[in-house]
Amino acid sequence: MKNFLILLILHLFSLNAFSQEFVATLNQEFDSANLTINDSILATVYQNEKFIIFKPSYEATYWHAWTKDGIFGSINKNSIKILPKEKVFKMTTDTSSLLNTACGVWCTDNFKTLGIDYCNLVKRAAKGNNQAFLEILTHYSNLNGGSAVANKEITWQIFNLWDDKIFNQFLLEQTKNNQVIIAEYLVYYPVSYPITDFEYYYSTYYPLTWQTITGLIDINMKE
Repeated sequence: MKNFLILLILHLFSLNAFSQEFVATLNQEFDSANLTINDSILATVYQNEKFIIFKPSYEATYWHAWTKDGIFGSINKNSIKILPKEKVFKMTTDTSSLLNTACGVWCTDNFKTLGIDYCNLVKRAAKGNNQAFLEILTHYSNLNGGSAVANKEITWQIFNLWDDKIFNQFLLEQTKNNQVIIAEYLVYYPVSYPITDFEYYYSTYYPLTWQTITGLIDINMKE
């Protein structure tokens, strides 16, 4: 897990405007392909199955990919056929993968130094606990390095577990200061990774939340 987070940190720092998310499927010569992390197979995708990939701006043999079931891993780029006319689908979250990350030794030990029981916090937020998710969304300024990257990744996974109407109501119930903090965090690109076109994603799948966000902050200033 630690090695994966280090790779993710380096990856996020190397991104530029030429990186982009796409819907993809497998090339015709591939019947299946594996999604892996550190040589462990996490999922297998098959011919005609659609998934999201992130095309990096630099040369890489493996690209990040997400299945419709919310499984994340790396896939060999030679197996990929990009579908440029397809719009990115609503991302889902695999709860077991989420908790494996949040409750793993690396996360628990690093957040413990900050006095945070991160495993318990994420479990509560994933179940819809408002206070727990508020802490994750507003305490990021106290984090740095790998802890900050992990929190961004986990924030996005939890967010995609929440319904638009429920999250928007949660947002509206916060203080004005916290509303702005949350809105700014959600349109901060590394949080929404792999989504770079967050305007399309939020307005399509979280229209109520997007309306509230655009009323709180100047989106053009965040781009």
